[in-house]
Parts: sequence; structure tokens; C-alpha cells
Amino acid sequence: MNRFRKISSLTFFLLALMSVACENERKEFEGPYFVRSTDVSLTEKESHSTPISIEVHYGGPAPKSDVLITYGVGGTAREGIDYVITGTRGKVKIKSGEYFGTIKVQLLNNSNNILRTQDIVLTLLTIEDGTSLQVGQGVSQIG
Repeated sequence: MNRFRKISSLTFFLLALMSVACENERKEFEGPYFVRSTDVSLTEKESHSTPISIEVHYGGPAPKSDVLITYGVGGTAREGIDYVITGTRGKVKIKSGEYFGTIKVQLLNNSNNILRTQDIVLTLLTIEDGTSLQVGQGVSQIG
């Protein structure tokens, strides 16, 4: 029984030593932060009557000043015939202290595309705030 007690004590001591020795240093992500589209893909019919909100998300602490993001518009749908972008075309703002900006697209029901689909492709391009923000998630794919 004495031998069992020594082995148990030694095992307990080693486990206790290992738990102290394996303590990890806590590391928090400090950037670079990013902006990205929250919705990767949306599908709506031409008859959808309310504006479609496409969110652009700020991945980081709430910005201390407005963040202005430029975006490109492409696809097979025709602007002014199949859709209109409400607000400033090509620019979306994330206001100071907030995490989301919104691009609003209004589909136009012109009833001439019954048998074929068309798409609108929005591509985030640049950030105009003078910081190290990145478009997308970069190599890390964090977020």
C-alpha cells in the first residue's frame, strides 16, 4: 500500500507540474482589420418591390471615424433598366461607432426577362480612411 501511495503522489505531482508548465499565453487579434460583404449571394425575382439591402461589415473594433468604401458594379443586369442603386453609386459608408454600411439596390420590374436570369455583381475595391484596413479577409480568412 505504501508503494501505491508513492506512485499516486508522484503521478499527482507530475500532473500538477504539467498543468502549470502548459499554461498558454492569451493572445488577442490586433489586426489587420477588414471590411467584407456580409451576404455572399442573394437571389430575388424581378418583381421584388422593396429595396434590397446588401450589408458591408467592418471586422474589428467599432471605427472612431467614418469609413468610406468604394465598390464596383458589374454583371449582366442593366443599370437604369433592370435595377437602380439608391444612394451614392460606387460608395458605401460605415459610420463612426457602427459595424455595418448598406448598399441598397431597387429591382425594376420591366417584365422583359421572363425566361432568363441576370445578375448584379458588386465588388468591394478600396477603403478611404487612411488606416491599414483591408478589403476581404486576406490570407488569414479570419471572420
